[in-house]
Amino acid sequence: MRVATPITVEDQKPHDHLLDELMALLVPIDKAGFERKLNGAVAVIPFEEAVQRILLPLLRRIGEQWHEGHLGTATEHYVTKLVQQKLFSVMNQLPVNEFGPRVVIACPEGETHEIGAQAVAYIVSTRGCQVYYLGPNLPMSDLVAFCEKICPDLVLLSLTEAKSEAAMLQQLKEFQQLVTRWPVAVVVRVPTRSEILFEIPRSNCSMTSPLCTAG
Repeated sequence: MRVATPITVEDQKPHDHLLDELMALLVPIDKAGFERKLNGAVAVIPFEEAVQRILLPLLRRIGEQWHEGHLGTATEHYVTKLVQQKLFSVMNQLPVNEFGPRVVIACPEGETHEIGAQAVAYIVSTRGCQVYYLGPNLPMSDLVAFCEKICPDLVLLSLTEAKSEAAMLQQLKEFQQLVTRWPVAVVVRVPTRSEILFEIPRSNCSMTSPLCTAG
Protein backbone atom coordinates (compact mmCIF):
# COMPACT_ATOMS: atom_id res chain seq x y z
CA MET A 1 0.00 0.00 0.00
CA ARG A 2 1.30 3.43 -0.95
CA VAL A 3 1.66 6.25 1.55
CA ALA A 4 -1.02 8.91 1.17
CA THR A 5 -0.52 12.10 -0.81
CA PRO A 6 -2.88 15.10 -1.02
CA ILE A 7 -5.92 14.23 -3.14
CA THR A 8 -8.48 16.21 -5.10
CA VAL A 9 -12.25 16.34 -4.70
CA GLU A 10 -12.52 14.04 -7.71
CA ASP A 11 -10.27 11.53 -5.96
CA GLN A 12 -12.67 11.41 -3.01
CA LYS A 13 -15.67 10.17 -5.01
CA PRO A 14 -16.61 6.54 -4.25
CA HIS A 15 -15.34 3.94 -6.69
CA ASP A 16 -18.90 2.74 -7.40
CA HIS A 17 -18.17 -0.02 -9.90
CA LEU A 18 -15.62 -1.63 -7.61
CA LEU A 19 -17.98 -1.31 -4.65
CA ASP A 20 -20.69 -3.09 -6.63
CA GLU A 21 -18.30 -5.95 -7.34
CA LEU A 22 -17.20 -6.20 -3.73
CA MET A 23 -20.77 -6.27 -2.43
CA ALA A 24 -21.64 -9.03 -4.91
CA LEU A 25 -18.85 -11.17 -3.42
CA LEU A 26 -20.47 -11.04 0.01
CA VAL A 27 -23.78 -12.73 -0.89
CA PRO A 28 -22.98 -15.58 -0.71
CA ILE A 29 -19.64 -14.75 0.83
CA ASP A 30 -16.57 -15.49 -1.28
CA LYS A 31 -13.73 -14.82 1.16
CA ALA A 32 -10.86 -15.38 -1.26
CA GLY A 33 -12.47 -13.41 -4.06
CA PHE A 34 -13.50 -10.53 -1.80
CA GLU A 35 -10.13 -10.13 -0.09
CA ARG A 36 -8.20 -10.53 -3.34
CA LYS A 37 -10.23 -7.80 -5.08
CA LEU A 38 -10.16 -5.46 -2.07
CA ASN A 39 -6.43 -5.90 -1.47
CA GLY A 40 -5.64 -5.41 -5.15
CA ALA A 41 -7.66 -2.20 -5.38
CA VAL A 42 -6.17 -0.69 -2.23
CA ALA A 43 -2.60 -1.57 -3.22
CA VAL A 44 -2.49 0.44 -6.46
CA ILE A 45 -3.59 3.88 -5.23
CA PRO A 46 -2.43 6.18 -2.40
CA PHE A 47 -3.89 4.87 0.84
CA GLU A 48 -5.72 8.08 1.75
CA GLU A 49 -7.48 7.92 -1.60
CA ALA A 50 -8.34 4.28 -0.87
CA VAL A 51 -9.84 5.32 2.47
CA GLN A 52 -11.99 8.01 0.85
CA ARG A 53 -13.05 6.16 -2.30
CA ILE A 54 -13.12 2.50 -1.27
CA LEU A 55 -12.89 1.62 2.41
CA LEU A 56 -15.29 4.11 4.02
CA PRO A 57 -17.84 3.96 1.16
CA LEU A 58 -17.70 0.16 1.39
CA LEU A 59 -18.48 0.29 5.10
CA ARG A 60 -21.37 2.67 4.46
CA ARG A 61 -22.85 0.23 1.98
CA ILE A 62 -22.33 -2.63 4.40
CA GLY A 63 -24.12 -0.65 7.12
CA GLU A 64 -27.04 0.15 4.83
CA GLN A 65 -27.40 -3.49 3.81
CA TRP A 66 -27.23 -4.57 7.44
CA HIS A 67 -29.92 -2.08 8.47
CA GLU A 68 -32.16 -3.33 5.66
CA GLY A 69 -31.66 -6.93 6.75
CA HIS A 70 -29.80 -8.03 3.62
CA LEU A 71 -26.51 -8.75 5.42
CA GLY A 72 -25.94 -10.43 8.76
CA THR A 73 -24.06 -9.00 11.72
CA ALA A 74 -21.23 -11.51 11.27
CA THR A 75 -20.59 -10.32 7.69
CA GLU A 76 -20.63 -6.68 8.82
CA HIS A 77 -18.10 -7.48 11.54
CA TYR A 78 -15.92 -9.43 9.08
CA VAL A 79 -15.61 -6.50 6.66
CA THR A 80 -15.16 -3.94 9.44
CA LYS A 81 -12.28 -5.92 10.96
CA LEU A 82 -10.58 -6.19 7.56
CA VAL A 83 -10.73 -2.42 7.14
CA GLN A 84 -9.47 -1.85 10.68
CA GLN A 85 -6.52 -4.14 10.03
CA LYS A 86 -5.58 -2.12 6.96
CA LEU A 87 -5.84 1.18 8.81
CA PHE A 88 -3.68 0.08 11.72
CA SER A 89 -1.18 -1.62 9.44
CA VAL A 90 -0.59 1.58 7.48
CA MET A 91 -0.60 3.77 10.61
CA ASN A 92 2.14 1.61 12.09
CA GLN A 93 4.32 2.47 9.08
CA LEU A 94 4.00 6.23 9.56
CA PRO A 95 6.91 8.09 11.18
CA VAL A 96 6.43 9.15 14.78
CA ASN A 97 5.47 12.84 14.93
CA GLU A 98 7.21 14.52 17.84
CA PHE A 99 6.60 18.23 17.29
CA GLY A 100 3.26 18.62 15.53
CA PRO A 101 -0.05 19.69 17.08
CA ARG A 102 -1.40 17.27 19.69
CA VAL A 103 -4.76 15.82 18.63
CA VAL A 104 -6.83 13.54 20.85
CA ILE A 105 -9.34 11.34 18.97
CA ALA A 106 -11.93 9.28 20.82
CA CYS A 107 -15.47 7.91 20.83
CA PRO A 108 -17.33 9.03 23.98
CA GLU A 109 -18.99 6.61 26.37
CA GLY A 110 -21.77 4.67 24.64
CA GLU A 111 -20.15 5.04 21.21
CA THR A 112 -18.96 1.60 20.12
CA HIS A 113 -18.41 2.13 16.38
CA GLU A 114 -14.87 3.43 15.96
CA ILE A 115 -13.96 2.87 12.31
CA GLY A 116 -14.63 6.49 11.31
CA ALA A 117 -12.49 7.74 14.19
CA GLN A 118 -9.72 5.37 13.14
CA ALA A 119 -9.81 6.71 9.59
CA VAL A 120 -9.60 10.29 10.88
CA ALA A 121 -6.69 9.29 13.12
CA TYR A 122 -4.80 8.01 10.08
CA ILE A 123 -5.48 11.12 7.98
CA VAL A 124 -4.55 13.49 10.81
CA SER A 125 -1.33 11.52 11.40
CA THR A 126 -0.31 12.03 7.77
CA ARG A 127 -0.64 15.79 8.29
CA GLY A 128 2.18 15.81 10.84
CA CYS A 129 0.07 15.82 14.00
CA GLN A 130 0.79 13.92 17.19
CA VAL A 131 -2.30 11.72 17.38
CA TYR A 132 -3.53 10.13 20.59
CA TYR A 133 -6.16 7.61 19.51
CA LEU A 134 -8.17 6.48 22.56
CA GLY A 135 -10.73 4.19 20.94
CA PRO A 136 -14.43 3.60 21.64
CA ASN A 137 -16.68 3.92 24.68
CA LEU A 138 -14.42 6.26 26.65
CA PRO A 139 -15.92 7.76 29.85
CA MET A 140 -15.80 11.55 29.90
CA SER A 141 -13.94 11.61 33.24
CA ASP A 142 -11.12 9.53 31.76
CA LEU A 143 -10.98 11.69 28.63
CA VAL A 144 -10.73 14.88 30.69
CA ALA A 145 -8.03 13.37 32.92
CA PHE A 146 -6.01 12.35 29.87
CA CYS A 147 -6.32 15.78 28.29
CA GLU A 148 -5.12 17.39 31.50
CA LYS A 149 -1.89 15.41 31.16
CA ILE A 150 -1.09 16.25 27.54
CA CYS A 151 -2.84 19.62 26.95
CA PRO A 152 -4.11 18.85 23.41
CA ASP A 153 -4.39 21.40 20.63
CA LEU A 154 -7.62 19.71 19.51
CA VAL A 155 -10.02 17.09 20.88
CA LEU A 156 -11.92 15.32 18.12
CA LEU A 157 -14.92 13.18 19.11
CA SER A 158 -16.78 10.71 16.91
CA LEU A 159 -20.56 10.26 17.32
CA THR A 160 -22.32 7.56 15.29
CA GLU A 161 -25.01 6.13 17.57
CA ALA A 162 -28.60 7.32 17.04
CA LYS A 163 -29.80 9.40 19.99
CA SER A 164 -32.89 11.27 21.03
CA GLU A 165 -32.74 15.05 21.14
CA ALA A 166 -32.73 14.92 24.94
CA ALA A 167 -29.83 12.46 25.00
CA MET A 168 -27.85 14.58 22.55
CA LEU A 169 -28.40 17.71 24.62
CA GLN A 170 -27.23 15.86 27.72
CA GLN A 171 -24.11 14.73 25.89
CA LEU A 172 -23.39 18.27 24.77
CA LYS A 173 -23.61 19.38 28.40
CA GLU A 174 -21.00 16.75 29.28
CA PHE A 175 -18.76 18.12 26.52
CA GLN A 176 -18.70 21.41 28.42
CA GLN A 177 -15.99 19.87 30.60
CA LEU A 178 -13.80 19.84 27.50
CA VAL A 179 -14.78 22.92 25.53
CA THR A 180 -14.05 25.36 28.36
CA ARG A 181 -10.44 24.18 28.35
CA TRP A 182 -9.50 22.87 24.87
CA PRO A 183 -10.65 23.25 21.25
CA VAL A 184 -13.21 20.52 20.45
CA ALA A 185 -14.65 19.25 17.18
CA VAL A 186 -17.26 16.52 16.70
CA VAL A 187 -17.70 14.18 13.75
CA VAL A 188 -21.39 13.24 13.50
CA ARG A 189 -22.86 10.49 11.34
CA VAL A 190 -26.22 11.50 9.84
CA PRO A 191 -28.64 9.39 7.77
CA THR A 192 -28.55 11.52 4.63
CA ARG A 193 -24.75 11.86 4.38
CA SER A 194 -21.62 10.18 5.60
CA GLU A 195 -19.96 12.33 8.27
CA ILE A 196 -20.19 16.01 9.18
CA LEU A 197 -17.55 17.80 11.23
CA PHE A 198 -18.78 20.42 13.69
CA GLU A 199 -16.83 22.78 15.91
CA ILE A 200 -18.11 23.37 19.44
CA PRO A 201 -17.39 26.99 20.43
CA ARG A 202 -16.01 27.68 23.88
CA SER A 203 -18.61 30.34 24.63
CA ASN A 204 -21.41 27.78 24.86
CA CYS A 205 -21.92 24.09 24.29
CA SER A 206 -23.91 24.20 21.06
CA MET A 207 -22.86 23.07 17.60
CA THR A 208 -21.92 25.61 14.97
CA SER A 209 -22.45 25.13 11.26
CA PRO A 210 -20.42 22.33 9.64
CA LEU A 211 -16.73 22.92 9.12
CA CYS A 212 -16.63 20.32 6.37
CA THR A 213 -18.53 17.31 5.09
CA ALA A 214 -17.68 13.99 3.54
CA GLY A 215 -19.72 12.00 1.08
